[in-house]
Amino acid sequence: MPAMDAYAPEPAPIVRRKAGHLVGAWRFLRDPKASLLGKVLLALAVVYVISPIDFLPDVAPVIGWIDDVIVMVIAGTYLFRSAQRYR
Repeated sequence: MPAMDAYAPEPAPIVRRKAGHLVGAWRFLRDPKASLLGKVLLALAVVYVISPIDFLPDVAPVIGWIDDVIVMVIAGTYLFRSAQRYR
């Protein structure tokens, strides 16, 4: 009987690329030589999103989330660009 891995489908290219980004981000965060400023900025972005004090209050359902989304997009973009060499 053949091994089950022989029948496993190959992951789609986008899945491999996203997995590579996540692995690179994890290695970037774990590397003691990586930019401390970058790690602090990422932590501050997460704290800002979690914090009840925002530039735009979260009381308004959609408008209040816009600043949180903008902060996370900027932080995520920075993280994935910084982690390119760790992939």
